[in-house]
Amino acid sequence: MAIKPKPLVRLTAEAKQKLTDVASDIERAEHALTVMEELDMDVTEARDKLDWAKKARTMLITEFG
Repeated sequence: MAIKPKPLVRLTAEAKQKLTDVASDIERAEHALTVMEELDMDVTEARDKLDWAKKARTMLITEFG
């Protein structure tokens, strides 16, 4: 198993807190998209962007948190 390199930068406490706080925004967005899907609205692009945002948030916290 390869050794994980130490990150060159670390998130500030403020940045880490903002990334943590955005979890509630993501939950609300997921709920809104689910409601729109139930109304037969096309939310494909919005869903893709939300999925990307969740992945980016997780990666930033994991790698630089």
